[in-house]
Amino acid sequence: MTWNYAYTPTIWPSFLTVLLLIALSIYSGRQRGVAGALPFMIGCLFAALWTAGSGMEAAAVDLGTKIFWFKFQGACQVPLATVITCFVLEYAWPGRWLTRRNLALLSIPSLLGLGMIVTNNLTHLAWRGFAYEGRVIPLRGPGNWLLVLFGYGLAILNFMVFAWLFRRSPQHRWPVVIMLSGLVGGARALRTGSSPGAPNGPAL
Repeated sequence: MTWNYAYTPTIWPSFLTVLLLIALSIYSGRQRGVAGALPFMIGCLFAALWTAGSGMEAAAVDLGTKIFWFKFQGACQVPLATVITCFVLEYAWPGRWLTRRNLALLSIPSLLGLGMIVTNNLTHLAWRGFAYEGRVIPLRGPGNWLLVLFGYGLAILNFMVFAWLFRRSPQHRWPVVIMLSGLVGGARALRTGSSPGAPNGPAL
């Protein structure tokens, strides 16, 4: 791995998105007293890291460096999905659903995913290998598929919580619609290009 990079205009969307996410993280950090602000802040930071990894992967010249940034994105994705669910739970019912026990349970897959990535050269649980056809294409390992299922499970849980909030609280209906649109747009972005959660994308 030579760590060589070349300029490409495709890095600009990633760069601008990182700046926006950092700004949102700083703003939400200043509003920590608002329900859901803390997990939203952390989620923005993970999203910024994932987006930065996507830009670095695009700028990398050699395959080894591209694969490194691909793995970096994978390490960010499961925590990102988990923090989004923490935000949804805390926003919908502050202090009720996001208990310490539930937070600990939700954190376990992220720790397991990180462990699989770190030890992948020995275990091949995350990826069995990589191909390259204009972009990095992973050959998923068994642990990777389990984390994909976990991610889909979180998405279903988020939808159910938002549906409950939409029905229970009329004043939250427009915010729920806006947030659901953002989640769907984010998920679509992850499924295109070099996203870790995509069927043909990089990571976990």
